Amino acid sequence: MQGILGQIQNAQTTTGVNVIPTQYSIYDGTALPGMRITGATASLDATNVRFGAASLKLTATASTITIELASTGYPATLHPDWKWIGSVYLLSSRTTIAGTMQVVTPLSSPSADIAGTI
Repeated sequence: MQGILGQIQNAQTTTGVNVIPTQYSIYDGTALPGMRITGATASLDATNVRFGAASLKLTATASTITIELASTGYPATLHPDWKWIGSVYLLSSRTTIAGTMQVVTPLSSPSADIAGTI
């Protein structure tokens, strides 16, 4: 898996597929990339790692958590009619979770519900 992730990190944007910069999913550095987070405190957690050297740990401070992938501007361009896949891996101290993952663009905000028993 690490070999595949290395190839993805080094790949250029492929025509027909939207690519989010890997610093937002593979945390190999010693600090978080620029993000704007509300409703939670964020840190790197090296004890629960699926990809890279650490994972993003969010400790909720409100009932709604919002994560923007840049402190200013937009880190990725979502090209019209290109494919994209949104995914998230969760480890929770709660036994059930419920939420919505949403991609916000100037024209629309497609979303997917996330719910289940852990």
